[in-house]
Amino acid sequence: MKTKKLRLKDAVAALERDVRRAESSEALGAGSYGKVWKARDSKTGAEVAVKIEPVDDSANGVASALGREFELMRRVKASDPRCFPTPLFFGEQSVMGKRSRVLVMDLLGSSLEDISQSVMLGTGFTRVTTARIAKRLFTALEAMQRVSVVHGDIKPDNLCTEVQANDGKKRNGILLVDFGEAVIFDDPSYSPRIHEEVPRHLWRGTWLFSSANVDGGSALAPRDDLESAIFTLAYLRTGRLPWTHVIDDFGDTELDVRVLAPIKRAVDSGAALLSPRGAEAPAPECDDADVVFFHRVLTHARGLAIEDLPDYQFLQRCVQDWRDALDAPYDWQRR
Repeated sequence: MKTKKLRLKDAVAALERDVRRAESSEALGAGSYGKVWKARDSKTGAEVAVKIEPVDDSANGVASALGREFELMRRVKASDPRCFPTPLFFGEQSVMGKRSRVLVMDLLGSSLEDISQSVMLGTGFTRVTTARIAKRLFTALEAMQRVSVVHGDIKPDNLCTEVQANDGKKRNGILLVDFGEAVIFDDPSYSPRIHEEVPRHLWRGTWLFSSANVDGGSALAPRDDLESAIFTLAYLRTGRLPWTHVIDDFGDTELDVRVLAPIKRAVDSGAALLSPRGAEAPAPECDDADVVFFHRVLTHARGLAIEDLPDYQFLQRCVQDWRDALDAPYDWQRR
């Protein structure tokens, strides 16, 4: 793995300290705007995650994408600290001799996508694990709703586990990351235009998990985070979605997201969402309780207008009705 030398402020102690030398040893993944690196502060030994954005001197007046993400992270973290990583520092630093902006945040564990593939081999989690994920994901969405933030890219890759505590105790948190696509729904520069069609080139999200409304050209709204969350949960339960084969058939060619909108809208029941192609019986690993849960939450999401807010008390009741073992560990903690 390529080694990079970073100059960043001490991300664990006081931010007013002098710039410290940190060594990045590993690329953790890719966010909306570039790679995320694992870094270690050479003085404290604390590991952190770092995003880097080159400074473009020609982009006069263009706001920093990382600076905006930093402010959004602070906003949602204040709403519910349990659901999101801590933004530790944002500022301009010299990286590899180039002017760059640096966003430093908590280092987290593996994403649910990685865990699903490595532990369950892509076959899906058990019902109790998926229900526990649902409870935490709906809690995060409600926290964002309180501060008018719409994430815009809910998916298993953006749900990460917490790292083990220094005392060896397990941490059970699942945190929502990557606010590079997020919007503030009630912002005066955004809310007046929510009924305008969004051009194809401004579409945002991930093909597999984006909502039918967003694929069809609607502006991002709280209902879309909910629908993407439901698609995420169905994927984590079964290892697939009914339109996975449609996306796979395109291969490396560019997919027109408008094609996906009617395909996703046609999947309008819990049974259809849990079936391989939306028309057959649900996957054999799913039972009646799975079908009922996904039907209830999908029906709720599809019944929302663009200005409407999801009812998270109702959604959490649906999760509670679905769970069959409140204290069972996650699948990856039993192996």
